[in-house]
Order: sequence, then C-alpha cells, then structure tokens
Amino acid sequence: LLAALLVPVMAEEESSPVAIAISVMLMGSIGFQMLMFYLVNWPDRDIQRYSWQVISQTISIFCAVLLFQGCNGLVEERLIEGSSDWMEVVVDMAQMLFWLVCMQIVLAITSGALNEIFGGDADMERVELNLKSWSVLFSHVAGFATINAWGSLQQKFFNSSPLHVLLVVPMGSVGLLLIYHIFDIIRERIAHMDDGEKDEYEEKWDEETEEAEND
Repeated sequence: LLAALLVPVMAEEESSPVAIAISVMLMGSIGFQMLMFYLVNWPDRDIQRYSWQVISQTISIFCAVLLFQGCNGLVEERLIEGSSDWMEVVVDMAQMLFWLVCMQIVLAITSGALNEIFGGDADMERVELNLKSWSVLFSHVAGFATINAWGSLQQKFFNSSPLHVLLVVPMGSVGLLLIYHIFDIIRERIAHMDDGEKDEYEEKWDEETEEAEND
C-alpha cells in the first residue's frame, strides 16, 4: 500500500539536471574532505607530510589565481581599457616583469640572503619553510602573468595562421631564458658583493629561485 502511494509522488517529482549536479557535487565534496582527513591522519608519517604538501601547494595556487586576477583586473581597467593593441602588449609584458622582479626580491629577503640589510631568522629550517611558501605563491603569480603576457602577444599580432600562433612558443622560451639569465647574473653579483663568497643563505636563495623560475 505504501509503495502504491509513493509511486505517483515519485513520478511527479522528477529530478532536474541541476538538482542532480548539485547532489553529485555535494557528495563528491564530502567524500573528498573525508579522504583528506584520512590522509593527513595516516599512520605513515611520509603520507602525512606529502598530503600536507599537496594541500599547501593547492591553496597557494588558488591564492595566486585570486591575487593575479585581482591585480590584472585593475591593470586592465586603469591602463589597458581603450588603448591600442601595442599598448596592451607592452603593459602585459611590464606586468610580467614586475611579478618576476617581485619574486626575486621576496625570495631574497625570506631566504636570509639580505639579512645584513633587512635582518631575519637565522634558523635554516624556518628559513626553508618560509622560502618554500613564498616561492610557491610568487612563482605561480609570475607564471600566470607570463602566460597572460605572451598570450596577449599571440592574440594581438600572431593570430593570422596556425604557424604564426606557434611562433610565440619559441619566442616566449627564448625571452624567458634571457630574462632568467639576467636575473642569475644579478643574483651572483649580489651574493658576492659583501664578502666575495656565497654563504648557505645565498645558496638557498639561488637554488629556490631557479626552481621557482622553472616552475
């Protein structure tokens, strides 16, 4: 009898695609959070460490997306809107260089390479943690700015044919290699400026910065 009464009701209330999508997303989110709790409390310490690393890097990536989108939105509204194609490309390239320079400066400070000027923590373990955190954040912001800059060049001046579109790839590679080489020369000169030798903090700065550039 109960089944006979429920059949008409169930026939009338058919689930919409939106309701199904929301239900699947809700169940998937709950399942994913439960999986994260299992992983960060796993008996194996290595599993715990790598789980926290993945979570930390994921949060940093999303923070980098929000930071770049916010800054890029201001740049587009204040500087690019209504300007010529050349102006848009120049501004986007300048924004890329700005974030790359910011990455160099922030990593130099957090690594302890400029402790003589800014002061800082002498504990290498804490330095490595701070350096890794800022490196992941600024490397992704600079990466998004780089994609935006070379993509702007591609869309404005190299969009006439598939071959022209592909030409931007080697151009971007050569351009970035040149920029990174200049930054490497500057880092070496700064590292040898005080005593003519590279200490462990300056070595860490150079190593982490090169890893961030490759990222």
